[in-house]
Amino acid sequence: MNKKIIFIGFMGAGKTYIGRIIAEKFALNFIDLDEYIESSSGMSINEIFMHGGERYFRKLERKALNMIHKEDVISTGAGIVESYLNREWLDQPDKTVIWLNPSWDVLWRRIKDSTRPKVKSLNEEEVKELWQKRRKFYEECAGIIYEKEDLEELIEIVEGAVNES
Repeated sequence: MNKKIIFIGFMGAGKTYIGRIIAEKFALNFIDLDEYIESSSGMSINEIFMHGGERYFRKLERKALNMIHKEDVISTGAGIVESYLNREWLDQPDKTVIWLNPSWDVLWRRIKDSTRPKVKSLNEEEVKELWQKRRKFYEECAGIIYEKEDLEELIEIVEGAVNES
């Protein structure tokens, strides 16, 4: 496979869940960027935010993007698109970027009781504003926008993308 498959989207979109399934189905290498950051820093995402704030986390995220080379399927953190440099990294011909974009109701149902740093410090309206702010960046980066929750259909779409490369 010549192209990396990158899953982007808001918290609760299913990037890691679907990324793992896709990687297994097509026998590809998979990495969850947040898990990679936790492993390489020796801290959980919550600890990173507590000790260094979001700015420090974004610095680690950018460094992680530059370190991963072998992985074929990558699930990213929800805020990866906020950085122009990250959007530039995503916008390369060697990547198929898939925006998992379920409705707000689906996302909120999945994340409302989360301990994620961004969710636990904001109320629903503030989280929704963050989602709305990021949507233009997700759209800018996405080669494929997927709004449904049909895993089989998504697998077919990814298979088409894999066979295209």
